[in-house]
Amino acid sequence: MVSMRPFRVLAVGIALALAGCTPPDGVSTPPNQPQLNLTQPGAAAAMVERLLEAVGSTRVLQVELTATEAHVTLLRGQVATTYAYRDGQISPIDSDIEYVGQALFDPRTFALSDLGEVFDRAARVAGSSSNQQLQIVDYDAGAIYMSVTTTPETRPVFFTPDGAEVEAFDPTDPRAVEPVIDQVSDGDVTVLRLGITSAGEVWAEHRAGTDQVVRVIRAPHFPIRDQLRSEPNPPGPFNPDLVSADTISRLLHSAADHLGQPIARGYAMTIWRPAGHVDPIAEVTWNGATVRLTLGGTVIGG
Repeated sequence: MVSMRPFRVLAVGIALALAGCTPPDGVSTPPNQPQLNLTQPGAAAAMVERLLEAVGSTRVLQVELTATEAHVTLLRGQVATTYAYRDGQISPIDSDIEYVGQALFDPRTFALSDLGEVFDRAARVAGSSSNQQLQIVDYDAGAIYMSVTTTPETRPVFFTPDGAEVEAFDPTDPRAVEPVIDQVSDGDVTVLRLGITSAGEVWAEHRAGTDQVVRVIRAPHFPIRDQLRSEPNPPGPFNPDLVSADTISRLLHSAADHLGQPIARGYAMTIWRPAGHVDPIAEVTWNGATVRLTLGGTVIGG
């Protein structure tokens, strides 16, 4: 739990173009204080601007927005400190957010001009609009995303800073996997390994320094994330463009023919170039059995 240092409560005398908002049924408001509705066009961006002005910083660790509340977390020294707008005032609140090296960002550069529209888009994807909350936070290694969650919990929906949805993909469909391979390859003309699991992930491994390898991972409903590990002697590089939707389908069909049974959800495929090989090979594992193949679909082991 992060302890909040004393902070003078700031009255917010909020007009914010919110005076036209009416309270939801059953919600009371302080006398003469209009009910905050951040889902109105322009309201969320204006509230974030007001919070930043009140706390004296435009560089923050996290932003949280609901229809009626707004929080920002920033650094005071090396301590994460959260301030909230509630009932017409901005003041520090208790928070369990800790600073562990997350990237700082300016929330004014994010697409917050219409929070209601973002919530509507997220609800169509998640199938719920119950108690929606938008967060802006360092998702992984300095990559800042907006995400919308619900209570009760459904699936989170992610958005890039400009408001574009991070679209889901079906890892069982080779045609859907092919563009994701491009994403995890990250523009590199060579990778060390490619992996596909029908249960959920597409990944590529890249050299990261003399003795390290970074695995770039994309899961169906989430943005890309990285995993760094030591590996002094990784396999040889190969061009990820060699692996297309047709390649994946061919490998799965050849492996299924070799095993004498169809390969369904639950398989894992890894593609790499072993020492002494000019071309990469594939290894397909399913139901406890493993098959090694050329990318042309010829079985060479297993």
